[in-house]
Amino acid sequence: MGTIFLAEQTAVGNRPVALKVLSRKLLDDPDFLLRFQNEAASTGRIHHANVVTIYESGQADDGTPYIAMEFLEGESLRQALARRGALPVSEVADILQQAARGLNAAHKLGIIHRDLKPDNIFLTYPDDDSVAPVSPTASAPVSPPAPAVALASPPAQEEGAVAPTSPPATVQVKIVDFGIAKLRESGMHTQTGTVLGTPAYMSFEQASGMRSDELDARSDVYSLGVVVYEMLTGRTPFQSDTPVGYLRMHMQEDPPPFRTVKPDLPALPQLESVVMKALAKDRNQRYSSVLEFARELTSAAQPSPAAQSPVTIPPTRIVPVPVLAKPRHIPVVTERPSWVKHVVFGLLLLIVIAGGIWYFSQPAPQPAPNAPGRPSETAKSQEAPVVRVPFVGCSSDGQTGPVPAPKGDEKVVQIDARAAQRLAYYEAADYGVLAPRGWYCFGTYGSNASNLYVAPEPIKGDDLFSTTWGGFTGPAIQASEISGETSGRLEVARVIARVFPAQKAFVQSVIKEGIEPASGFPFGPYPNDKLIFQSDRIVEYQSPPLSEGLGTISSLRANDYPINVVAILQGQAPDLLLLTVRLPPDMNDLTSHIIQQIERDNAASLPGK
Repeated sequence: MGTIFLAEQTAVGNRPVALKVLSRKLLDDPDFLLRFQNEAASTGRIHHANVVTIYESGQADDGTPYIAMEFLEGESLRQALARRGALPVSEVADILQQAARGLNAAHKLGIIHRDLKPDNIFLTYPDDDSVAPVSPTASAPVSPPAPAVALASPPAQEEGAVAPTSPPATVQVKIVDFGIAKLRESGMHTQTGTVLGTPAYMSFEQASGMRSDELDARSDVYSLGVVVYEMLTGRTPFQSDTPVGYLRMHMQEDPPPFRTVKPDLPALPQLESVVMKALAKDRNQRYSSVLEFARELTSAAQPSPAAQSPVTIPPTRIVPVPVLAKPRHIPVVTERPSWVKHVVFGLLLLIVIAGGIWYFSQPAPQPAPNAPGRPSETAKSQEAPVVRVPFVGCSSDGQTGPVPAPKGDEKVVQIDARAAQRLAYYEAADYGVLAPRGWYCFGTYGSNASNLYVAPEPIKGDDLFSTTWGGFTGPAIQASEISGETSGRLEVARVIARVFPAQKAFVQSVIKEGIEPASGFPFGPYPNDKLIFQSDRIVEYQSPPLSEGLGTISSLRANDYPINVVAILQGQAPDLLLLTVRLPPDMNDLTSHIIQQIERDNAASLPGK
């Protein structure tokens, strides 16, 4: 967003400052300009030893905005983790305590950071010269005017803060970059569905598109929990190669246990319980403040009293052996012959082997037909592998005549290996989709849209172009790319009116053209549709059985099984990608893999930093 220079403030004894200047190419972008101004406004109000100090902000003679801030020597937590890997528990507790105190000072002023991550937690080493300071990205002899007010003294320790129980730390933590911080009383609020932040560290509330004026300190508690998880294990709780994949995981999946991602980590049940509470989906189940989170983790990190105090061993004392009375009758146990032992052992072994064969021969349970398939618990905690699936070329017909099927042998995709054994990649005119193996496909194209149809029965092009065709009444998949610049914009506007309220202006512009009346673009979701995921650029719904909804605006018609549908806005026009999926019950578990591959294929058009 900006370039940082090392400068000197000549009016204050040539004090070194970090001078952040907004890039010239962003001066005409109102969003970036607002974020830059917001950083100065929010950080400038916070006076705390664990928050970077803002000396001054303003505009240079040529109108370029700048922020003069405290010059820090050290490294970001991101650099420390890359250099060292997972950190010792004692260091994690120390960094958390300091970060929590700085954030608490911001929260008292109604400022929520909203973008906590290792990049925005800076570590300085005042008593250690062994860590090389991080050089600024550039330097120039810039000398902004002296600040108008003197800096306030560091505040006293906050009420409820954790009192240090050890000598002063050799690292000092500074929270930086409040560029997208929320000022509760400023009125600068994002609308519902707008996603701001870094996907891997977003809170559940941010991932779900909650309005910024509804966020509170517990959102920062969650993001700080992700950072602590990463400090302890060396990686974030969720792994994805697309921004929307991260958002889905924050909303729907539980963080994997520590030792699932780092098997060599010692068992830390109390510590893990503290971190998992900070990562609760329901913010009412989290800690109410970052200080409470820091207190609980610091307490859990303390060695147990038994480990702290050496055990005193009493001196050895010789005790006379007691005289035991001989019983009148001593029972005699006759040992069975050794061959009996072997027979019994052999029978037990046969039972175990037979049970194992029966267990592993049973078919895997299938999800309920009304619920979209989801990856297994193992898949949740691991990144999907890169695998190869069969490639199926699909012939097309459309505006300029028939197009032959593209040729290929295999397609590289990233899905669960077991699911890959049942899926193939179907492609027509350079656009494709995963679908069950052995199905049929056909593509259509025109100036307003391109469509790819895949179904278990042969698809006739004459049917697709017929005005009397009733559509797919059984299992089928349809992937459509609809142009927002040609006549396809009418269909794009209809979908936007239903599920993308942030793009309402586009719908209004289409209505003003007068091609269709406003009644043709009803606002609000279909009444019976079930929302699965939503952000400002992508939605996922499920249209229930025997019900009209977002899924039936394609060529799939309502029947006894639900339709899963994903809509993705692309570009500025905007163009629309629409995927509708209805699989038979025995294949329902493949739905999520088909959807996730579409999201990966279109990752460049999805939200994220």
